[in-house]
Amino acid sequence: MLSALLFTLAESARHYGLKADAEDLTNLALESLFAGYQRTLFREYGMFFLDGGFGTKDLDPGLAEDEMSARLYDNFISDEPGRGINLYRMGALDVEVEAYRLAADENGNVFERQAAEAMKREIGLRAAQNIKNRILRVEEEQKQANDGQECIKQAEDALSELKSQQEQERMEGDNAQQPSVQDGPESSLSAEAPAENPLDFIKKLKRQGILLLVFPADRTISQKSAAIEQALLKRDVAQGCFKQAEAPGWYERILMQEFIKPYVGHAAAPKEDGALSYGVEYLLFGKGSDEENLKKTVRRILLIREAANFAYLQTNEAKRAEALAAATAIAGVSANPLVIGVVRQGILAAWAYVESICDVKALLAGGKIPLLKNAASWQSSVFHLGEAVAGTYAGEAEGLSYEKYLDVLLYAKPVKQIAYRSMDLMEWRMQKENGLQDFRMDRMIVGIKLRAAYETEPLFFGFFGGRNNINWHFSTKAEYVYEQ
Repeated sequence: MLSALLFTLAESARHYGLKADAEDLTNLALESLFAGYQRTLFREYGMFFLDGGFGTKDLDPGLAEDEMSARLYDNFISDEPGRGINLYRMGALDVEVEAYRLAADENGNVFERQAAEAMKREIGLRAAQNIKNRILRVEEEQKQANDGQECIKQAEDALSELKSQQEQERMEGDNAQQPSVQDGPESSLSAEAPAENPLDFIKKLKRQGILLLVFPADRTISQKSAAIEQALLKRDVAQGCFKQAEAPGWYERILMQEFIKPYVGHAAAPKEDGALSYGVEYLLFGKGSDEENLKKTVRRILLIREAANFAYLQTNEAKRAEALAAATAIAGVSANPLVIGVVRQGILAAWAYVESICDVKALLAGGKIPLLKNAASWQSSVFHLGEAVAGTYAGEAEGLSYEKYLDVLLYAKPVKQIAYRSMDLMEWRMQKENGLQDFRMDRMIVGIKLRAAYETEPLFFGFFGGRNNINWHFSTKAEYVYEQ
């Protein structure tokens, strides 16, 4: 009876030891599985992902189960001559993947967090806060700005109505004079006529290709294109079921943007070996060619600069006076003061647009532009707008670069859009590698949760003469998620 008690206690202790050993071996095998991360992807982008196809064309969690079973078998030590008795011998009955997390899961939030993890060592919370504050400042300036294009339209309508009225009066033989303009100290200015009506000049300008106006003459616009029919936003994306514990916040969003920019390039610093040279512009608009994406990006930055420049003109009395002189010359000194006021606002808006063309030209050439200009940094003259467009402008020593304006546009886009298009560019780059023509980012595994079942025979019960067909069965769970 004493021997039976001691052997039972020994078997009980062995049972707990087997469970602990099984947990250790399961975690070891799972870590070994994730050590087989996609090497080329890590080399190119510094990100850890496990290929869910394990060399095949399709995502197959069952292959992960097979890989785990093989690793567990290798880790179990059987009895060998000269090594004594292995008290913890057992075998793996089954490995089942219960859940897995893919790069494209949760509308891009998984990729966002992985990209953020890759950048946390380079950009701390304070630096990210500075980037966010700069973005919010630009957005706030845009909200407070008036609509310059609407002012131009109102000015054109006012001039058209004035012309119709004058024609009617001429036909009726009415030569009555309108009151002279009274608009404070500005009314003492002579009605100096601009070289060309700014409103007409803007019409001609907008009929030209915007890239011809702003792209540096010494560089060639990229003609690269990509087949976007199978982009992640356009196809059925594979989805996992292993959710993240926490949703990413603004910090991760900033880090994701900062992570992807150097890898994909933009118009001021192209990525020549990428599927598209202007990758950031693709993130913004998702068109199939660099030229299309650049055109839309330039127009958006032009709107930002136009709003800022129009706001500055409203506060500069000297430039308002110049615009009044031009408006008086165009509308006629006998025109209604209200009409001249509307025309002046239209001229200010046209002037801001021309200055914005100069700004974007400088940005694409690698220069910087202050968010709000002053008299020293202002380039164009309302009386010679054509010379400003044709001229060169290198930008200022301080201000925002082209890339900083891209940050503003990126932050305004949904996470899913930026994350999925980032993965598009990564896919296309990877597919250029030998043997990776079928590479897909939505097959890349970030984490796995699994259950492993084990079986072993009692050891100490056997001393009583037979095992009575008793076997220990138990299972253990494990999970692994890539973290930088």
